[in-house]
Amino acid sequence: MVRSCGQLDVISIFSQLRKQRVNLVNTLEQFKFVHLVLLESILNPKFEIHCDNFSEEYTLLTSNNNKKIKKNLDLLTEICNKDFQKADKPAEIEADKCRYPDFISTSSAIVSLFPYGNVTTKNFINAVFVDGYKRAKQFIATQVPMKNTVWDFWRMIDQFNVKQIIVLNESHYSNGNFLPTKKRKLDFDGIGVALDSIDEAKLAKTYEITLNAVK
Repeated sequence: MVRSCGQLDVISIFSQLRKQRVNLVNTLEQFKFVHLVLLESILNPKFEIHCDNFSEEYTLLTSNNNKKIKKNLDLLTEICNKDFQKADKPAEIEADKCRYPDFISTSSAIVSLFPYGNVTTKNFINAVFVDGYKRAKQFIATQVPMKNTVWDFWRMIDQFNVKQIIVLNESHYSNGNFLPTKKRKLDFDGIGVALDSIDEAKLAKTYEITLNAVK
């Protein structure tokens, strides 16, 4: 409405909303917040991607060495007014577990692994919780496992009872061989990962995997 008409009558909208919910936007802080959100939505570009053209947008985002993704990340960092360089970072010995060590999540969203078997101190994995429509921290986003993080990846899958894994990168992007094959079962110090079946479609493959963990 703002972009099409060039204006927005906030007071009239609030008046209409209060007929449905009396105390909606009732304090000075709430008024300031609403206007701040409106200002950012007007000035900032749209980042959403519609399902009907996701494939084309993904190709565009990842072209030229992920140039557009990096540009959007810089813009979002500026919008959020957060200095990611000052965010809590893992210990130096864990930096080799990050595919891109310069991009580390803040501590409020980062996933921590539980003690597992003989491992009692190494709890870092380069993964973050993502809020969903139904609840907070409904999803986990992480990098494609590297050779030295495959075991951590499957520890996370087991410990957080993950039922579905969606891999957006090409299979050759990982050097960790984190998916089992029909001839090769994966064993990681108490975690067994076996392939049950593969359903190959034109644009995707669906793996049915059994995870057996000895705790």
